[in-house]
Amino acid sequence: RQSQLRVGVYWHIFPTYGEAKDAVWRDPGMLFNIVPEELIERTNESELVLYFKNGSILQLKGADDPDALRGPNPVGIVFDEAEKIKKEAWEIVEPIIRANGGWVWFVGTPMGKNWFYDFYNRGLEGHKEWGSWLLKASESGIIPPDQLMESRKTQPQDKYNQEWECEFLE
Repeated sequence: RQSQLRVGVYWHIFPTYGEAKDAVWRDPGMLFNIVPEELIERTNESELVLYFKNGSILQLKGADDPDALRGPNPVGIVFDEAEKIKKEAWEIVEPIIRANGGWVWFVGTPMGKNWFYDFYNRGLEGHKEWGSWLLKASESGIIPPDQLMESRKTQPQDKYNQEWECEFLE
């Protein structure tokens, strides 16, 4: 089911609050490089919140305390580094998303065959609510081939396959 983008609260959830701050807020190549300044009404760094001129809110959150995700009513959520997040975080927000017709993206790197792996396979199996995509570094064009080759020389093959080629390994 495809939800319309609407005015509301959106969350970008990382495994920890510190990771959210480091990866998105502090990195000048991330959030403030991606979101056009003219769309932002104001920011609150202590709460990791962007207030948009259209009334929407984007809040960065950590899943280190899944119970802290209870209460609010986000209409869109991105679980980033989902493979490292406790499944309990999803179990807490799923009823909220289902009740309000919202959406969720699970983004991450394969790291074993865990709940993230199960959700990925759900999308491959054609479940009506799920879709799955995989982007290998060797096919993305983002990392130069010579750099991938150098990394291949310094990592065990299975680690390279997991981190760069998105293989789910035991």
